[in-house]
Amino acid sequence: MQRIDQLETLVFGRRPATRLFCGAMIGMLVLYYFSPTEHRFFPHCPLYALTGLQCPGCGSLRAIHELTHGHWQTAFRFNPLLALLSPFIAFCFVSELRLEARGRHTRWNAIPPSIIWAAVVLLVSYGILRNVLSF
Repeated sequence: MQRIDQLETLVFGRRPATRLFCGAMIGMLVLYYFSPTEHRFFPHCPLYALTGLQCPGCGSLRAIHELTHGHWQTAFRFNPLLALLSPFIAFCFVSELRLEARGRHTRWNAIPPSIIWAAVVLLVSYGILRNVLSF
């Protein structure tokens, strides 16, 4: 068990949620000031480039750009799943940051397998539906 703690500290540092939050804020600032539709330094989806099919993440950068400007409907058009899950993602960030501020933290490697499988099923189902229904 101590090896897992040492590995977690080595990979994530002593305050993983704070580091992840800072990285997310930097990414959101970049997306706030630079639109993915106007600037070419953002990555393109290899699945879409090769097959013409949209993966579950297609449109995420454009959706985040629109969310940072408060355009929820436009963000929903680019990636409905991300637009719907963004309040939940923000809640998880804030919860993790509050735990770290109190000197406690959740174990990042202790996510139950049922949650992981549910997320996989959700993403695969969404990827299939968005191509069948042409969101």
